[in-house]
Amino acid sequence: MKAIAVYPGKPDSMHLADVPEPRLDDVPDGRGVLVEVLRVGVDGTDKEINAAEYGAAPPGDDFLVTGHESFGQVVEVGPDVPTTIRPGTFVVASVRRPGNSIYGKIGLQDFTTDDVYFERGINLLHGYLTEYYVEDHAYVFPLPANLAGVGVLLEPTTKKAAFLKEVLRQCKLDGIEARAERLDEAVHDLAGRAALVTLRAVALTPDLLSDLKKLLAPHGRLALFLGERDALALAESPPESIDRSPVKSPVRSNDLQWESPIAIPHSERRVILVGRR
Repeated sequence: MKAIAVYPGKPDSMHLADVPEPRLDDVPDGRGVLVEVLRVGVDGTDKEINAAEYGAAPPGDDFLVTGHESFGQVVEVGPDVPTTIRPGTFVVASVRRPGNSIYGKIGLQDFTTDDVYFERGINLLHGYLTEYYVEDHAYVFPLPANLAGVGVLLEPTTKKAAFLKEVLRQCKLDGIEARAERLDEAVHDLAGRAALVTLRAVALTPDLLSDLKKLLAPHGRLALFLGERDALALAESPPESIDRSPVKSPVRSNDLQWESPIAIPHSERRVILVGRR
């Protein structure tokens, strides 16, 4: 089958390669999942690997199949794969695999302290920029069909929650909880409890804004990263109210008191808008 690969250590070596098709029994103990690759994200990491800035081939090979952001559909599963993953299921796969660190032994390999790490499509493991791959079900995550159009952009929420939990532990931040769940599922349990709510890289729809405001405790703050036009429309402020100093002038609109949008240094037309209940 075809794959896109590089010769690690050789700049601009990306090429079309012929590689053996994976087999379900490449993963032992009936845990294998055979996936047809539908989409692969290509980003700056792939550019740097092609520039030979880092990356190593798996043992026994002189090439590395690239691609670490994948979206695919299950073709076949082993007998010990959970029923949530079946032929036809859309899936994404994680990137880093356990090494020798204690973190890898407890399922937190993203926090590895190893000097050498194992990442599919990046270092010592072939990636997903190919026609098919086989993986242990522990690193394969099912997606609903309605996310098929954006699945390649997704990472498991458990990965982000694990990172936040480790930050809380290391910083000894008591009274803060990291939860891996959807906002629309959490809003009923968390309503009126949050001192600060923020988000980024998410389209701010009226329904989303409504849910965010429900989370706020009395005097809680909502901090939004927005374009100038969206921020001004939300706060119902005139363009000259963009605040490029630490002094903020609050205005009242909707059911929040909005401070003047704060310009983000070195960012074109992006601001932080803070509202207080």
